[in-house]
Formats: sequence, structure tokens, C-alpha cells
Amino acid sequence: MTHRWAHEQFTFITNRNWFKQEDKSQDGRLHLYCPETGSSLVLSMDAMDIPDSRMESVARFVLEARKRAHVEGIQELNGNKEVPVLEYDGERVAKHPTANAWEIGYEGTQPGRSFFGFMGFVTNNKVVSLFVITPFSYGDGCRNMFREVVGGFSVTIP
Repeated sequence: MTHRWAHEQFTFITNRNWFKQEDKSQDGRLHLYCPETGSSLVLSMDAMDIPDSRMESVARFVLEARKRAHVEGIQELNGNKEVPVLEYDGERVAKHPTANAWEIGYEGTQPGRSFFGFMGFVTNNKVVSLFVITPFSYGDGCRNMFREVVGGFSVTIP
């Protein structure tokens, strides 16, 4: 069965069952969980006024901020300040084909623990961030959950 989340700023279409998680932080982010794969998805959109001349620098800042937030989240979960080993692959900061945005992203692993991926867009009027994390598993499809999610996700540009 196909599930569709539609919003004026994005669409997410998936064949998996994703359940909205209660947002205890009230940060305005969409938190979804897929029990089949153990994956968590966090989507955020922040309205901003970004001039063309600053879009690339904002995109680079958002990419680094997402990496720091992931490390800090792991540290908080573990209850210590030990810096986790994270391996990144395919990091990119590039102008979107429409030339009206910058696209940012990466994929990676925390060896022995999880697969993760991040995709974001910076436009003149918003920053959109999508982060997916899946625990290591020998189940089919778990390694590529980020790519599966990205394949069903589209954002309105600008």
C-alpha cells in the first residue's frame, strides 16, 4: 500500500509503513518511524530570507551543523562526551539543477551500529533538511533506506 505525506513545501511517497512519532521537543520537525526496518526519519523546514550571494555559505553551514547535531545526539544517547566514529560517503554541496537552490547531503555509517543519510536544500526563502538513520541489520532493504526515502521525497523549489 502506498502512503503519501503531502505538504505545500514537500511530498513524501513510500510503500513502507511509517508512523508519526510524538514530538516531545515541540521543535516543529516531522518525526517518522518505520518498525519494519527500525528506521527513523526527521524532516525540518525553516523559513529564512537568504540572498543569492549567501546561499552557498548557508548550505555549507547547514551541512556541518547536521554532522555536529548527529555527533551530539549520539553522545547524549550514550551519556558521555566520547566522539563516535562516523564514516561519511558521498558528501556534496552543489547548486541544484534549477539554479534556484543549493543541494547538500551525505551518506555514512557508524560502524557496527547504523546507516545514516542526510539531504538538504537551501533556497532564498527556506532551508529543508531530511535525515534518516537505520540500525545495522541483516534484513533486506535496511542498508539502502536513505536512498529509498530520498527516491520518494520531493521538495518545492524555491
